[in-house]
Amino acid sequence: MLISPDMWRKFLKPGYDYVFREWRKIRSDIVSAFHTDGHVEPIIPDFVEIGLDILNPVQPGCMNDEGLKKEFGKKLSF
Repeated sequence: MLISPDMWRKFLKPGYDYVFREWRKIRSDIVSAFHTDGHVEPIIPDFVEIGLDILNPVQPGCMNDEGLKKEFGKKLSF
């Protein structure tokens, strides 16, 4: 990650959380997707917590795609 997970949680997560909540107020069945590159495994639980539906892409060699599917596959699409 370009910034630490703690900095992401402090500076970026609140904004994404707000946007996802506001979208769902407008339309409860909206699907949220997020594009990122690299190793974001440390913040995937945060994405799930704030209601992300789709994470794209999962870079092989950067992240464990099979492990992520096993751990988060019922809550998040990849």
